[in-house]
Formats: sequence, structure tokens, C-alpha cells
Amino acid sequence: MPNKPSMSLESFEDALDTYGGDLGRWPADLRRSAEALVEKSEEAKALLRQAETLDAALAADPAATAPPDLADRIMQRVAEQEVRVQNVRAESSTRGVKWRWLPRVPWPVPRELVAVCCGTVFGVVVGTLLVDAWPTYDRSLDFFNLASAPYFFG
Repeated sequence: MPNKPSMSLESFEDALDTYGGDLGRWPADLRRSAEALVEKSEEAKALLRQAETLDAALAADPAATAPPDLADRIMQRVAEQEVRVQNVRAESSTRGVKWRWLPRVPWPVPRELVAVCCGTVFGVVVGTLLVDAWPTYDRSLDFFNLASAPYFFG
């Protein structure tokens, strides 16, 4: 009975995608399993030849280079964006007097949102404090008690 290689064809394909067609670049344990599979399988040999062809084509293609002024254009766009952000912040700080009582926060949150959140928190706190002073539900007016009253039946 011939020895079955320890690597399946699917795992060999995955390793080819990961490490390429040069088995010398593979980790030692995978390389030994792959070499054993290539010796025994024609499909594995064909896959290895395809990967070697792809590696050769990629190595022959010169690396793409960026235009020489790309970094300058990027930095110019960043500076323009910073100016826009500063202008928006300046407009929002002078937009209305009614929100000036709110403290400034270090992150960009609209003051209106802070006001709504403060109002919500205030309402919850007041409601929690007043829960004992608020009139309680009168269970004598429960639906079932009203339905059993004689004046509902005639």
C-alpha cells in the first residue's frame, strides 16, 4: 500500500496561494509535505507549474511607481481639508448665542445634541426623585373590578 501524502490537494492550493510557487520559500514542514505530494500527484505538479508561471510573470512586471508630485498633492489636500474644518468650527461657534452656556467638549459634538442629552438626563433624574411623591395607581379602579360591578350588568 503506497504512503498517502500528509497534505491534501486543497491545502496544497491554499499554500501555493500563500507562499507562491518557489517551494524554497515555504516553511520546512509544509515544504516536505508539498514535495511528497508533487512527487505523487500530477495535479499537484500542474498546480505548481501554474504558480511558478504566475511568480515569473509577476517578477517580470516592473513595480508601479507613484507620480513624483503625489505626496505634495496629498499634503495640499490635507491642508485644504484642515482649513475647511476650521471654517466650519468657526461658523458653529458664532452661529447662535443661545448655546453659549454649554461647555465646549474636546470632540466634535453639536451643541444642540449636548443640550438634548442634558435635558434627557435632567428629566430622568427629576422623575426618579419624584417617584415617591407622585400619586400611585389606584387598584380599586382596575378593569376587572369595574367589569364585575353590578351597574355594568344592568
